[in-house]
Parts: sequence; structure tokens; C-alpha cells
Amino acid sequence: MTLFPKIRKRCDEATEGPWFLTFEDPEGFPTLFLDREKERVPTVADLNFADASRTDIPLLLQALDVAVEALEDCHDFEKHEGVNNWSLTDRQASKTIAAEALQKIKELSDGSGT
Repeated sequence: MTLFPKIRKRCDEATEGPWFLTFEDPEGFPTLFLDREKERVPTVADLNFADASRTDIPLLLQALDVAVEALEDCHDFEKHEGVNNWSLTDRQASKTIAAEALQKIKELSDGSGT
């Protein structure tokens, strides 16, 4: 399963980092270079990646929050109940937490959960 295919595509098409931002423009505008020697300028794919980052990063952070919260819920449940003492109901509750988290992340990935 590939989540966030549009974000992944932008990332794969952009030049690998690190990138370098400089303010050496005579008018003070920032200029992005892909190397310290200031010889490689960004491609269209790089600019698309940078442009989308303002919406991509919060979306990815939201998905990460969902995943971490689900893991914490499962971990807390396990810690209090003890995995060796889990009943079938306990295991099902843990699976339900995981399934709900995965569904939320899939919805974020396909744009229906925003």
C-alpha cells in the first residue's frame, strides 16, 4: 500500500537535499541553490516540491499524530492489562484501535479526511 502518492511523487521527482537558501540577491530576495557552490539552481520539480511543502508537511504531521496516538493507546492498554493476560476482547480492542487509525491515515492520504 502506498500512502500519500502525490506527496511521494513530488518528493521522488525533486533533487535530493540538502538545499541551501541564501539572501545574497542585490534586492534581498531569497535564492535557493542545490549546492554550496551556487551552481545548481532548482528544477521545476524542485519548485513544485517546495511550493507544496506548506500543505504537505502539516498533512503528514497530522497522519503521524494519528499513528502515534494509536500506538500510545495500544501500548497503554497493553501496559495496564499485560499482554499475556489479554482476552479475545482485549486483542480485538487493540485491533480496532489500529484499524481506525489506519483508516484515518488512508483518508488523509487520499484527501477525504482533511
